[in-house]
Order: sequence, then C-alpha cells, then structure tokens
Amino acid sequence: MKDGARGFTLVELIVALGITLLLATMSLLAVRGLLALWQRAHGGGIGAIEAKLALDQLERDIHSAILRKDGTVWCDVRVVADAELATHGWDLTGPRVKPGEASVRLLGDGGGSSIAGARFGRAGAWLRLVTSDYDGETGASRPVAISYQLARRAAGYALFREKMSAKATFENVMGVGFDATSPAALVAVENDDVLASNVVDFGVWVFTRDATGRRVRLFPTTNVAPVAAEFPSGGDPVVMEIMIRVLTDEGATRLQAFESGHVDVAPGSGGDEAWWALVEAHSRVYVRTIELKARAW
Repeated sequence: MKDGARGFTLVELIVALGITLLLATMSLLAVRGLLALWQRAHGGGIGAIEAKLALDQLERDIHSAILRKDGTVWCDVRVVADAELATHGWDLTGPRVKPGEASVRLLGDGGGSSIAGARFGRAGAWLRLVTSDYDGETGASRPVAISYQLARRAAGYALFREKMSAKATFENVMGVGFDATSPAALVAVENDDVLASNVVDFGVWVFTRDATGRRVRLFPTTNVAPVAAEFPSGGDPVVMEIMIRVLTDEGATRLQAFESGHVDVAPGSGGDEAWWALVEAHSRVYVRTIELKARAW
C-alpha cells in the first residue's frame, strides 16, 4: 500500500454490503414478480386455448344439429338437481364442494343482460342434442346423440363430451327423443371424454326470434333450479349462447386447497359466497353466440 493510502473502514464495508443486499433483494422481488406474471399469463393462455377448442366443438355440434318437427325431442337442456349428481359421475367428498341450487343465478347478475354473469348450479347446464357426425371411413353422415356436462372428479373439475354410437342413437333416441326412461337419459362420464379441464361452470341460454326479429330467451326463464327445457316442445330455438368458466392454474391450486379445508379465502369464511369469490377472482369466462344453421324436418 502506498504511503497515505488507506483501506475501507468497517462502516463503509457495512454500508456497501447493505446496498448490495438491497439491490439483490429488489432484483429478486422483480424476478419473482415477473415469474408470477408469466405463470398467470401462461395459465390463462392454456385455459383460453382449451376454452376455444371446447367452444369450437360445441359450435360444430350445434351447427350440425338435427332439428325435428314431429314432436321428438332432439335437444334437452337442464340444470341438474343436486340429488341427481351421483348419477352424473360427481365426487362430492371433502368439507367444501361447489355450491348447489341455492346459489344459482341463471339469468345473470344484470337482469339477464349477459350470460357471463350467470351461475348454473353445482353441475352447470346439462346439454344433450342429436347432431350429425361424419364417418371418415364410409364418407357418410349419420345422426349421433351428444351430451355435454360438467363433473367434479378426483383430478378436479372438467367439461365432458359424450357421444353415443350411431346404432345406439337410432335405437334409443331417434324414435323417442331424450327422456328420463331411455338409455340416453344418462350418459357415462369417462376420463377420455374430457373436453376441457378446470371448467367450474358451464351454461347455456337458448333463444328464438319474434316477428320483429328480436331475440326472445326460451331457456332459462327463471332463476329457480332445477329447471329444464325440451325442444321442439319448448319452442323453436335459433340461437344458443354458451358460457364456460375456466380456472387459471393458480385458481385450480387455490380451489383445491379451499375445498379440502386447508385454507380459507378469508378468516372464518367457507360458505357459498366464499367459494364463488375465490373462483371469480381466479377464473375467466368465455362466451360464444352460436346460430343454429339446420332447418327442422
């Protein structure tokens, strides 16, 4: 060391170390924030892709629906009663599950202005219809019965699409339509029929048009559940609005912890509104308006 030169004092070293630690902490917090933002965006992106694929499939089925004028029920849409859930493949174990009939808001939260604000009960809407299915081997188009329903399984919530064979459709649906006594009334939910995962609500509004061309809702017309409508006896549907509520990845993790009883949304919370508050804060709603292209025969 040259004459007159001096090293750092202990105070200077402590100050420098403190500044370094402060900068490192700020950098770490910034990185964590960016990582959380990326995770939320990534989780939302995956949900958006799944929702789009599900809505695309629904649109294809509804566009190809086989409408009937002979009184045969070609479409059935309902909000399933809580007592029926066991037959719909539902897992109702755990201290908390999705709220049921008491929390439905079928007409939305703005007096029926938007389906995005609706709640369709524990199982959401259950949609069944007869549509046309293309057989790639024979090149023929054949009627098949399709069922869309929401279910809660061990792996979480999911939207399922079940398709009957053309043979079973002809034997059980084409002549009698959908009814409570036909084999088509209940469709088994299988894991390989998952259309979209982390779906916690699935809703359907059905509309016709009056003489002026204005849309008139055929289903639902009440906030009371359970409720059902069959077509053509319930009217002449021309438009369906479909709503899918999808959890983000973070939302799925939080909801699983909440339903298992490990955490509360707020101290002492745990009722129906607590479930919905968590879900609505960590999910996105996707809506599509679908015109029925076919004509009744």
